[in-house]
Amino acid sequence: RARALNDPEVFRDAVEMPVLEECLRAEMRVAWRMLSGFQQPHTVDLLKALYADMVGEAVPGWSFSVDEISQVAVDEFLEPLPAGQELQLLPRAELPLSAHPRLRRYHPDYDEATTLDHDPVHMAREVQRWADDFMDDERLRLRSLLTGVAQQDL
Repeated sequence: RARALNDPEVFRDAVEMPVLEECLRAEMRVAWRMLSGFQQPHTVDLLKALYADMVGEAVPGWSFSVDEISQVAVDEFLEPLPAGQELQLLPRAELPLSAHPRLRRYHPDYDEATTLDHDPVHMAREVQRWADDFMDDERLRLRSLLTGVAQQDL
């Protein structure tokens, strides 16, 4: 088993990718909760502590440091998201067959009935997710919460 982990491809597939996926899920959970107005008793303290730590200065009217935030507050942000909200990483083909119309039918997800090599519902969600204005209102609300500046003044 240890010898197999010396193989770079095996190591990537068995160690690096699962760790990367879990890190991305944790990051998405925190970002989703911050942007969606997740409110737990320690949320504001945690957000202000993170803001103060990132900008390297104190937040007016707030005297705690990031070291004083309880593990409970952090754990609340890392709990799994509701069903359907969790980050899903779909396997990708080595060769993007959809970029070559005549090769599209060899794609593992090709459907002869629709002549598509992707799930249209998933792709519509991806287009929305990567739009320039994705969660703009939530980002403004969060910036307002962190900075104490009214949303219309940001």
